[in-house]
Amino acid sequence: MVFARTTHFDYVTFFCSIILAIICTRFRDVLMIMQNLLIIAFYFTPIMWKTEQVPAAMLHYINYNPLVYYFNIIRPPLLGVMPDLRSISIALTITAILFLLAMLLLNRTRRRIAYWL
Repeated sequence: MVFARTTHFDYVTFFCSIILAIICTRFRDVLMIMQNLLIIAFYFTPIMWKTEQVPAAMLHYINYNPLVYYFNIIRPPLLGVMPDLRSISIALTITAILFLLAMLLLNRTRRRIAYWL
């Protein structure tokens, strides 16, 4: 079961890296923007804190962060609890959307990438 989750994260990372590699190759400034956004995403993702610690008024905003669902798949088995089915289904949907977006973007730009370098 751990292998399946690790492989799922590998797919997500691979699809995101394809999308960001194409965008950063075309627009050079996006690299610095993405570096800053990753630092901000770290603080808004429940890595060092649990979603149960957030006040109810702010919980609505946390659900907009797609990384929350991936960490909700990993954390519960480490604590001896089954992951939430909602988090699994949303994470799989996000992965499928990333796959389609990465393949579409790669097919549209593959001939022009050499010129952008």
